[in-house]
Amino acid sequence: MGKHTAIQATPTKERLLSLDVLRGVALCGIAFVNVIELWGVNPLDPRDSIAWTWLNMLFHERFFPIFSLLFGIGFAMIVRSAQRRGLPEWKVLLRRLVPLFVLGLLHGVLHDGEALAPYAVIGLFVLWPLTFVKHEKRGIIALVLGVLLAAVGAWFGGLMLVPGMFLLGFAATEWSVPQSLDANAKKPVVALLILLPIGVVAGYIQYLDRAKAGYSSTSSVVGVIHAALWIALVLVIMHTPLRRVVAAVFAPLGRMALTNYIGATLVMVAAKPFLAPPEDQLNSPDSVFYQAWALVIVMLLLQSVISTLWLKKFKQGPLEKGWRWLTWGSAGKTPSPSQPQPPAAPTADGRSA
Repeated sequence: MGKHTAIQATPTKERLLSLDVLRGVALCGIAFVNVIELWGVNPLDPRDSIAWTWLNMLFHERFFPIFSLLFGIGFAMIVRSAQRRGLPEWKVLLRRLVPLFVLGLLHGVLHDGEALAPYAVIGLFVLWPLTFVKHEKRGIIALVLGVLLAAVGAWFGGLMLVPGMFLLGFAATEWSVPQSLDANAKKPVVALLILLPIGVVAGYIQYLDRAKAGYSSTSSVVGVIHAALWIALVLVIMHTPLRRVVAAVFAPLGRMALTNYIGATLVMVAAKPFLAPPEDQLNSPDSVFYQAWALVIVMLLLQSVISTLWLKKFKQGPLEKGWRWLTWGSAGKTPSPSQPQPPAAPTADGRSA
């Protein structure tokens, strides 16, 4: 895991590609859930609906824990970057969270189940106070609280899981876990071998109660296990020859995750009058699910292509660039000359901070 140091800089100027890919994968998984929620689609019979089973066994509660963990990692890297620049950490993180909250409120007009505003509020309560804690104590505090809150959150599911994931992501950054996993193939391989049989058994248990899948504590716990399994699988793939292909598809999505997340909502809402069932038909056949997911697949492929082309010309997505400017202002271009300048750490917005 490496020796703990609260101020250790990322040992490379390059972004951690594995984090971009993970973020892109999580974004894709979330889209398959969001389109069903935005369209208000429900199965005719939850137990006999194959599409409903697919939704809950493969997507629901599997990817937002990953997204939450990555947000915690990103916020920790923002705090590290503020320290290197000689800027007040509490102020920089606050400037990071407030715009996210405002954007979330605006996004909520279209999607009442959106995550950005709750993420900002949770970050304010569980991460912002850490900026007032001594550097050498932040990692252990975040780890202990993260484990406790994640254990409770896994049982209740939903937003209850986010505080724990935020803190675990913050702790992972303090202990340089992302860098370690990105550089060492053995650790993710061991994790995958351990998690695979556990994930299979857990998935079967959830399948037995598939009519309640997505609305029970069992589903929440299994979702966390499968989220960990996805993380391990992606990290293993990133140490194989498939790395280049996977990175080409998912890393651009991950680097422009904020823009693509908001963009996906716009696409889904725009398509709803043409493809979704009428409002008075709350329960729909499986064909409606498949139609919604076909839209998502096409949308994600286009987003990946557009993101790739955009990033060839610009260094960030439009929302990422704006978020970065609101976070750093002029300090984002000119770090304090009074501070030594080690290599920059990757941040949640798709740039080196």
